[in-house]
Amino acid sequence: MDVQKLKTKKLKKGKNKAEGDFDSLKTDYKRLRCSMKAA
Repeated sequence: MDVQKLKTKKLKKGKNKAEGDFDSLKTDYKRLRCSMKAA
């Protein structure tokens, strides 16, 4: 039972990290578009 809890914790952590990476990608993309508009 403890092992299963650990596995779900790891999965949740991985999911959160992936979501964070996606968010940073989106902000980078927005910045890129803004800088291209300014140029």
